[in-house]
Amino acid sequence: MIVTAQHLENNEGKTGQESKVKASRNEEGEKYEEGDRGRQSYVTQFQHVKQMLVESEGGPNTQHVIETLGHGIKAVEAVPAAIFAFLYKSDTYFEDVLLYAMSLGGDTDTIASMAGAIAGAYWGDEQIPEEWYPVTEGVNEITKYADELCDLRVGPAGSK
Repeated sequence: MIVTAQHLENNEGKTGQESKVKASRNEEGEKYEEGDRGRQSYVTQFQHVKQMLVESEGGPNTQHVIETLGHGIKAVEAVPAAIFAFLYKSDTYFEDVLLYAMSLGGDTDTIASMAGAIAGAYWGDEQIPEEWYPVTEGVNEITKYADELCDLRVGPAGSK
């Protein structure tokens, strides 16, 4: 039995609590505890992404995706989950990518915003449902900034 930092945090520092954990090794041979993807490498996570995309007939079970990649606030969980959501739904529509990303639960705002950013870069803003604009926080400011960034790179609209 091992007392984990996560376990202590969840129990407000009570050291009498113990938690059974399964030790595994990541790509570099370092030990990490089951559920502690912070020690897993992105290489391992993206191997999981590839495996789930290739080997799942009819699509992977959502619970399997969550158990394999995670859906927490750690980048090593959120980034692969967002990329998976985009790749899994990339043959459909922008809205499907976001809905799937949100269905993973956990840190949905982070995962869905990253998946949406990837989908937006891939399909362009034409795929974003018009009815979303009035209810999207900061849409006017972000559109202005995006246009300014584009102008810096390719020049103002209509110029050569």
